[in-house]
Amino acid sequence: MNDRKHQLTYKEEVAQYTKKDAVHALLYVLYTGLLGLAFFLVVDGSASDFFRTDGSLTFAAEALGLAIVPLALVPLFVILKKKGQTLRSVGMHFIDWKKSLIGGLLFVLVIVVLAAVVPGLLMGWQLTNVSRLLWLIVYLMIMAAWEDIVYVGYIQTRIYGLVKKDFWAIALGGFAFAAFHYPNLFFRFFAGGAFFDIDIWSYFFMMTGSWIMMHVLFNHNFRYFRSIIPVTLFHFASNFALRVDLWSYTGDSSPNDFIVRAVTIFAAFAIPSMFIWLQKRKAQK
Repeated sequence: MNDRKHQLTYKEEVAQYTKKDAVHALLYVLYTGLLGLAFFLVVDGSASDFFRTDGSLTFAAEALGLAIVPLALVPLFVILKKKGQTLRSVGMHFIDWKKSLIGGLLFVLVIVVLAAVVPGLLMGWQLTNVSRLLWLIVYLMIMAAWEDIVYVGYIQTRIYGLVKKDFWAIALGGFAFAAFHYPNLFFRFFAGGAFFDIDIWSYFFMMTGSWIMMHVLFNHNFRYFRSIIPVTLFHFASNFALRVDLWSYTGDSSPNDFIVRAVTIFAAFAIPSMFIWLQKRKAQK
């Protein structure tokens, strides 16, 4: 689709995809959804092994989740090869890698410090176990990477073969990303006999909106950097801050989702804007 001498713009790239590309991408949404469903069918059958008392996943469940990664990515790479589409078309390349890496690390710095480190210090929480922290960094990074390659790099770009309008294409991509997480909600809440609980349905719609919003932010940064590197680092930072895995907190105080999401939205737009400003200054000299 593009070469080393000329990397196509985002609009040029997505304009080349066909309805067949879009249909294959939407079928891939179904495929990854089935992977997620299979995962929760397994863990829900052994809750004592895969869920802690607070509802979080255990090490065993997280390790099982990593097994999904090759199942999600290998078929995608086969599809790309058969279609003659490069890994660069899903953002996997090293073109302008320094800028992508710096941008991604800035996302981590801003989001983690302002939304995770500072609140924990103010609340007086204790640092979590170092080995657990290192494992979570690896786990969250890998899980963010495959989701971004599949949903931002592949599915979102190919949707334009069917839906040409930016708004509707991104909305469809965002809903696809949200739908991938539905097995999680189903097995944690609805399967527990709370199907008619209005509070659970309110949470369901709130989380759907949250996932769509996050996909919009991921896509916004992918369109600017044209690389999966900063998107994955951004995704990792926001998930890490939301989970507050840096801390072991007790008492009535709990992580403030509003603060995390506000800082995340700020970083999503401020950091690319900073790069654009620096480019303009450089061009004026």
